Amino acid sequence: NPCIDRTLFVSSFQVGETNRVSNTRHVYAGKGFNVSKGIANLGHQTTATGFLYSEDSEKAIREITGNQNENIHFDCIICPGSLRVNIKIFDQQTRKVTELNEPGVETSKNYVDQIIKKVTELSKQSKFLILSGSIPPGCSNDVYCQIIHSVRKSGSKCSILLDVNGKPLLSVFNSSQELGMPDIIKPNKDEFETLTNKKLNSIEEIKNEALKMIKKFNIKIICVSLGGDGAFITNGDISLFAPPVENIVVKGTVS
Repeated sequence: NPCIDRTLFVSSFQVGETNRVSNTRHVYAGKGFNVSKGIANLGHQTTATGFLYSEDSEKAIREITGNQNENIHFDCIICPGSLRVNIKIFDQQTRKVTELNEPGVETSKNYVDQIIKKVTELSKQSKFLILSGSIPPGCSNDVYCQIIHSVRKSGSKCSILLDVNGKPLLSVFNSSQELGMPDIIKPNKDEFETLTNKKLNSIEEIKNEALKMIKKFNIKIICVSLGGDGAFITNGDISLFAPPVENIVVKGTVS
């Protein structure tokens, strides 16, 4: 469910008042496409797939690839309509971001079936399949379950990394394990607490729950991002905690 992120910079954002915008920035984005951009910047080949839209797909591809044309290949399903626009208001005084995210164009079952088929075929020639981002209206909450099941059933040997939130994430863990599970998950702390149905107050508690989940669901790696508190990762044998990097200013978000 890609988007155009339009960021408005204001000196001091006031709710219910007239705010003067000092600068604007727009970026064609979305979690999945951002992952491909990151992989391409590291010098690797990547195929970006998902839904793009007839009114602005060519411009979106040009903007996303930038100077990494040779490393990013696009193989998307083109649907009628245009990309959703997410408005982000960056308060330069408090350095906080207020977000207004559109849901996107409603997608029909026909296009959902097409993307499941395409992802399954691409997985057969890939080492990793990274499933990430929100889903557009018209997609059922179990669409990531359907994709994982289809990939596993096809015999593809690629490793699957899942980075989604909300009901699509919960649906994967509420489904039958026989349909297939991801190899790697990367929830944030709130999402991980939802999965475990527990309030986790320390790294040790996060570690214990992650080890239980690895054993129960046969997941290979769990990485829990902790926002300003760092990140935790484990494969069941080795567990690592990365403390936050100091003096870094966050200038944007992805959703």
